[in-house]
Amino acid sequence: MEAPVPGLTKAQEKRLALLYFTASYQAGKWLMPAYHFNIDEGIDGVHDDPQHMDLKSWAGQVQALHALIKK
Repeated sequence: MEAPVPGLTKAQEKRLALLYFTASYQAGKWLMPAYHFNIDEGIDGVHDDPQHMDLKSWAGQVQALHALIKK
């Protein structure tokens, strides 16, 4: 099944960035994003999401949150 284009709305992208930022903050270090398609590699019949995600845009959202917190 093909994901919509774009893969995430801007609101979803911002929420995902906030979730990542919060989880990293609680862990005390920047976490390494791991998409489950990497984990599922080699297993028959798995799907390959995230599809159509703009990683650069999402990283920009994380950077914007970081800039707000540093003030």
